[in-house]
Amino acid sequence: MDTGELTRIPLAEWWRLGAVVAVANVAVWMAAGAAWFKILGAW
Repeated sequence: MDTGELTRIPLAEWWRLGAVVAVANVAVWMAAGAAWFKILGAW
């Protein structure tokens, strides 16, 4: 393994990855919330 400098990631790539993770996070929590409402019988 190279012990040199880590690979630099452009700022735009961080923003893109952040947006993808944010959308995935919202989707997971929406699914979890829907399932929880089903369990509670509120939906």
